[in-house]
Amino acid sequence: MPSPNTEGSALRRRTFSPSVILIAGFATTIAVGTTLLMLPAMSIEGRLPFVDALFTATSAVCVTGLTVVDTGTHFSRVGQWVILVLLQIGGLGIFTFSTFFMVLLRGETTLRGRLVIQEAMTHFPHRNLMLLLRNILLFTFGAEAVGTLLLWLAFRERLGGPTALYYSIFHSVSSFCNAGFSLWSTSFEEYAGNAPVCLTVMALIILGGLGFTVVTEVGVRMIPKRQEFRRLSLNSRVVLTTSAALITSGALLFYLLEHGNSLAVRPLPEQILASFFQSITARTAGFNTIRIGELTSATLFILIILMFIGASPGSTGGGIKTTTFTIYLVVIASYLRGKESANIFGRTIPTPIASKALATIAAGFLLVIVSTVLIVILEGRNGDPASRESFLPCLFEAVSAFGTVGLSTGITPLLEPLSKFVIVATMFAGRVGPLALALSLLGRGAEQRFRYPEENVMIG
Repeated sequence: MPSPNTEGSALRRRTFSPSVILIAGFATTIAVGTTLLMLPAMSIEGRLPFVDALFTATSAVCVTGLTVVDTGTHFSRVGQWVILVLLQIGGLGIFTFSTFFMVLLRGETTLRGRLVIQEAMTHFPHRNLMLLLRNILLFTFGAEAVGTLLLWLAFRERLGGPTALYYSIFHSVSSFCNAGFSLWSTSFEEYAGNAPVCLTVMALIILGGLGFTVVTEVGVRMIPKRQEFRRLSLNSRVVLTTSAALITSGALLFYLLEHGNSLAVRPLPEQILASFFQSITARTAGFNTIRIGELTSATLFILIILMFIGASPGSTGGGIKTTTFTIYLVVIASYLRGKESANIFGRTIPTPIASKALATIAAGFLLVIVSTVLIVILEGRNGDPASRESFLPCLFEAVSAFGTVGLSTGITPLLEPLSKFVIVATMFAGRVGPLALALSLLGRGAEQRFRYPEENVMIG
């Protein structure tokens, strides 16, 4: 019989597990952000109600970008800075900041703490955790600083020096963090034909969406005269290949579906630029140069698929992740070919990884279904026949929340309070769910002492 001390230790380990700490960190930051955004000094148009403050804080911390009030006109400059800080924290991750300050204050971390960082941010071990954190912060703030400079050069003639600098900082951070918050009510629609602005935002989104590990690997191999050259890891090859395929195919489909609709009156270079912009931003960034509410149903469905897939592991984006999607396709293809194992780029995918990919997709799909059904029910309670036509916008909203994207057909501010709570829960689950699952796997699994007899079940 276990002693009370043993039971107490086990309870403390479960209570302070990495996944619980991560979720608690996000929840605490959202609570603080909600409280701050409800202060009168944060708003120009009156005090923000609780549900709207909670929605905005959750969207910022989860780097989603869905908004119920206009960020540029409703919030004061102080309120906008609070949102900027919240989305920066959310982009880097609560665990990164917590571990970074823990290292500064204590000068050391536990082995379990190192495993938490490695599992969440990288796929290979780092012995010097302090160096890893420093490099991540330098990469993040360096990319945002370069983005700020490039955007300031593009904004200064129209907005003036100080205002252009502020707008550049805000949109550079929002772009790199794949947050989608904009100080313009129409996002980047007025800059649809401005190549410097669009290309800068697209580059920041891609850098933030690829993740620190992949960018580092590519950067190291670009250094000339290296004594040792090793090919990219399987993880990086899958991320780069999948990202390139999704960006290209998404842009092509967007152009084919919209060249006679939302792109019809635009010149060809702007059509191509807008197609690539929307393909890139749909994978968790949330900006737009084309009004989303004017897109065809087929285009909205393509964007839903891109939003569901999302960015890459260890990045600032959400979704099921590019590697998960590719492994899922590889497993299906291997099964159809009668192969016992899933292979890609001359490597075999371990069975636990393949199972985790399938479970991640199933969990995300289930969350989207539940959220969509709840929103449709809540929005259709008034018996209005027009509510029957809102299924696709509701599905779009739910997937946007799950993938922490921020694109919307325009229904977000019109949602009922209970629907807003559903979106809040979906954003939170979409942001911390995959990470919490990964961190929970660090725990020691229960020893399997026996196996049940096998029996076949009819499939298909």
